[in-house]
Amino acid sequence: MKKQLPLILSAIFIVSLLFLFHMEIIAPMLATDSGFDVDFDSSGGGGDGSLFDLIYLAIRYPIPTLIVVIIIVIIVMIENNKKRRADGSNFDNIKKSYYDKETKELLLKAYEIFYDVQCAWMNFDYDKLRTLVTDELYNSYYNQLQTLELKGQKNIMRDFFVKNSQLLSHKEENDKITIVVGLTVSFYDYIVDSNQKVIRGKDTKKVTMFYHLTFVASVASNGKCPNCGAPLEVPSYCDYCKSHIQELSTGMRLAKKQAIKQKEE
Repeated sequence: MKKQLPLILSAIFIVSLLFLFHMEIIAPMLATDSGFDVDFDSSGGGGDGSLFDLIYLAIRYPIPTLIVVIIIVIIVMIENNKKRRADGSNFDNIKKSYYDKETKELLLKAYEIFYDVQCAWMNFDYDKLRTLVTDELYNSYYNQLQTLELKGQKNIMRDFFVKNSQLLSHKEENDKITIVVGLTVSFYDYIVDSNQKVIRGKDTKKVTMFYHLTFVASVASNGKCPNCGAPLEVPSYCDYCKSHIQELSTGMRLAKKQAIKQKEE
């Protein structure tokens, strides 16, 4: 909103001047056909653009003033709408991208997975997390979340806003599709303790993250661990490398989340 303040003030100033110019110069001229021979009141409504002129005109011409106020409100609402801080359901920048329909749907799905992963991570939802990421990434996240829980800490991430999303690569090899998406997204990211006190990060400033997200399609284990190749006695767990194994799924899963850079807003 602060970034748009000059634009809003400029709009108000311009509209006010137009209003003043019309009411004190154009309107009388059209009514009398006497050029610029305007009969100004003793109140000083000589069109010098002062605050008192505007107040006087507002009282004298309530209906036009109301119209000006409505215009100003509309301008403010439009600017606020452009800068709104959306939650995870915001896909506007992706929907308005120049990609074809199929690619847009792919990017939307990629962001949906990314957002759901962040929510599952924040809420220690291990079951949900397992359905969204590959086995290798899940095991990494599992260990990190266990550490957070033992410390009584929680990573809060909220108010996501997509700034940019683009397809970086798409390849199919050995019956596996690998997709890399570049995602720029801003959000609040901080860690709190058991007393909800912020101990890392800031809950008052957003960060903008630039990610490279790699997605793959899950494949059947065929009785073997996809990580080490050892036979599986239990379909969902490898006794040899201690990996949790996903069931067969045709959906996209996040395999890698690489933070390229970040900046504080």
